[in-house]
Amino acid sequence: MGNTLAELKARLSTLNRKTTKNNDIWKPKDEHDVRLVKSGVEELFVERAFHFNIGDARDLLCPKINFGEECVICDYAEVLRKWKDDKGRDKPEKVRKEDFEIFKKIQATSKVYVPMIERTEDGKGISSPAWWALTQNQAGQILEVCSDPDRLRECGIDPDDADNAMDAVFSPSKAFDLHVSFKKPGEKENKKTFTVIDIKPKYKPSPLTGNKAKDAELAAEVKPLKDVFERTTSTDVERAFAKWLGSGGKEAKPEGGNEYAPKTTEKAEKAGTRKVEEAFEELLGGK
Repeated sequence: MGNTLAELKARLSTLNRKTTKNNDIWKPKDEHDVRLVKSGVEELFVERAFHFNIGDARDLLCPKINFGEECVICDYAEVLRKWKDDKGRDKPEKVRKEDFEIFKKIQATSKVYVPMIERTEDGKGISSPAWWALTQNQAGQILEVCSDPDRLRECGIDPDDADNAMDAVFSPSKAFDLHVSFKKPGEKENKKTFTVIDIKPKYKPSPLTGNKAKDAELAAEVKPLKDVFERTTSTDVERAFAKWLGSGGKEAKPEGGNEYAPKTTEKAEKAGTRKVEEAFEELLGGK
């Protein structure tokens, strides 16, 4: 694709990293005590893959990884990841590094979601249920509690009973609350260059509320994850990506009723003597 690919890469290198607030998603900010909740409508840990901040700072569910459908962003990320160009020649090292940096920005990223409530500072009150967005590493920290024989015994669970081991963090009658520490670089003994989130079980297990009716109410309040993140089709992703690249502001409505209208109107840029929308159509196998 020659200069066309270079133009697209230049556009992608300036990705807007804005975030979108979602009240159904919980993220730690400091020190927190939380408790996981069995929703009864989902698996205990639900994994979803997203393309973040493409198309007016949207979280786009990847149609390829989540639903086995076509995804133009995954296709383009694969082009960037390869060591060879479209003519089969080895890319120069500088180009490979530049491509890989953009690849990391647009590739699908997996998050693990689990329903939870947060304890108030006095430990007596609780928040409404929300979904906790975890990395694979953070989910692993939670699962370590369920593989600790001593902690399983404290919850009345046989260490050899793999079917019920998850009750060590999910059982409403007796399970471990989790203490979550959010540490920015340079503070709270975090000497790393990135934020660190530590998840540790509390010293002793406890009931969720001590009231079975209240426990059931909390479980029923958990919103299905499909209602938190609307399904994104291949057409949604294609149009969002094209519009973000500057496709001339087409206002066609994607499948499912989602609209990806940008907050600011972007003029189509030039790729040599062609517009970016023409270059993008070539990427899709069009012109």
